[in-house]
Amino acid sequence: MSKRNNCLSCNSDNLKKIIDLGMHSYADRFISSENFPNSDPIFPLTCSLCKDCGLIQNDIVTPPKDRYQLVDYSYTASNSQYSRDYWRKYAHDISKKLFSNSVNCLEIGSNDGTLLGFLKESGLIPIGVDASPLMVSIAKEKGLETYCGIFGSHNNKKTPWENQKYDLIIANNVLNHSDNPRDFCKNVAKLLKDKNSFFVFEQPYWKDLVQLQRFDQIYHEHIIYITVENAKKLLELSGMEIFKIEYTKYHGGSVRIFASKTKSREIDKSLKLFLDEESNFSLKDEKTYLNLMNSLIEKKIKINEKIIAALKEKRPIICLGAAAKANTLLTYYSLNASIIDFITDASPLKIDKFTPLTRIPIKRDEDIANLKKPLCLITSWNIADIILMKLKKINPTAEFISAHDL
Repeated sequence: MSKRNNCLSCNSDNLKKIIDLGMHSYADRFISSENFPNSDPIFPLTCSLCKDCGLIQNDIVTPPKDRYQLVDYSYTASNSQYSRDYWRKYAHDISKKLFSNSVNCLEIGSNDGTLLGFLKESGLIPIGVDASPLMVSIAKEKGLETYCGIFGSHNNKKTPWENQKYDLIIANNVLNHSDNPRDFCKNVAKLLKDKNSFFVFEQPYWKDLVQLQRFDQIYHEHIIYITVENAKKLLELSGMEIFKIEYTKYHGGSVRIFASKTKSREIDKSLKLFLDEESNFSLKDEKTYLNLMNSLIEKKIKINEKIIAALKEKRPIICLGAAAKANTLLTYYSLNASIIDFITDASPLKIDKFTPLTRIPIKRDEDIANLKKPLCLITSWNIADIILMKLKKINPTAEFISAHDL
């Protein structure tokens, strides 16, 4: 285990620790029965702010292959109708907004090929690359051209996806997973054809995380955290510039950033609007994060008081949504299998597995049906409306709460 002492964007050593959530395992590590006897790797989960360029990054270095290949990766882009509908619309919007004819594109972090399939349906010619062997195999079974590898990693020879250049490169919720985001962006720039080619990526929005205190979006797989200011500076160092930004509600609040090679596009007014909002919210002020940490301590006390009261009444305690964010929340709140009966999820790749470190069993939503007055903690808060609509019908006696609303 080692610590980062320099900014991953501008290389400054002017870093200030702003977040400390204690010791955590990998948030996307879901444990099978076979792996249950093995201990989980744990590391301090802390973040620092670069006082020069505004980048927020995890302090501790973790091996990228361990994050995605020690156990089978369990997140799929097709795990809900909500996700499928979102990526279908994304593919349609991107193809219509940027291109009038069929073009070739590369999706970095293509997961199980859900978006690749929709891009193909929209008339584009897509290739995918993903770090998870399991996800690549699922995409290939769908007949999609996909390669296994970590984009931007140093190789002595060209990888299959580097044998051509692209009109469009997409990387949704991926840039923040890169151990070297500057090299990542430089490699993207090299693979873009010309000034009429585009890099489009989405990331959970750090301003929303701070403003709404959604600390559970911090985990070891997320190496950096995106603001418009730090994304702008990172792209400029790589020979690209932002020409447009859109806000989307995916992942509870994300920014969709459109970039191209420098000086090739007229800059939309949305860039200045986002930069002004971030400045007004003081995202580079240490006091902002001191206040955040104090609020998280208060929330931890409140949620545990609520759970202790339910335990005294001998009520079952259930969590809803075995997302990566749930594991950060459960670990920080010290909620493990001795307190939580089980956590539900709809993904067949997660059911019957266990959460990392806290070792809570993962069951189907329907398993809450016969419980008497369970206290249900919503851990996938970004799709809370969908969860509530379904589970209120399954168990009308259940009480539903969200830790972020306490």
